Amino acid sequence: MQGEEILLNETRPKKEATFFSSLINLCNTILGAGLLGMPFAFAKTGLVYGALLVILGGLASAFGLHLLSECCQELDREEEFQSSYFSIAQRTYPSATILIDAAIIIKCFGVGISYLIIVRDLFPVAVENIFTLSKESILVQNWFWLTIITVVVISPLCFFKKLDHLKHSSVLALLSVGLLLCIVIYFYLNLSFSNFEVSKLKLWVF
Repeated sequence: MQGEEILLNETRPKKEATFFSSLINLCNTILGAGLLGMPFAFAKTGLVYGALLVILGGLASAFGLHLLSECCQELDREEEFQSSYFSIAQRTYPSATILIDAAIIIKCFGVGISYLIIVRDLFPVAVENIFTLSKESILVQNWFWLTIITVVVISPLCFFKKLDHLKHSSVLALLSVGLLLCIVIYFYLNLSFSNFEVSKLKLWVF
């Protein structure tokens, strides 16, 4: 029996990701492009309803992650088991395995497209305002930055064999989110103490 356990541990794939890298990658996934749309969502729903929706969404996500972790722990005793949606679906709903994989592919593709749309819309405007360039310059063209970001940034990251290797880019992304938060707070305070009229956030919107 002990020999079988040793053989099982030797044949099982090693988990090389650290707690820090997993935490960073998860935080980067949670604090994604949706964070940019959060102010607009609160403006349309109000502070009370917006906070309630965020709490409900967080509880639903936490419950789903709890179920996934329970399934992984239960199936982790099997030989050569790798934690993935495909492996869990293969043992819980074998007939729906392809549908689950297809849903994940479509979801990830949609997220990737949304990031490219944000890059296309924001980068030219930022460069134009920072360097005061004319609209005819190639540096303020949508297609230019879309091509540069895709070839220089996104493509190399796609060739990493493990998600653990994305921890450095995740740290950079989280620092960018922190910088964005500081900029929003700074401009809000400046506008609040100036003569500029700042729209007041309603508690609820019917």
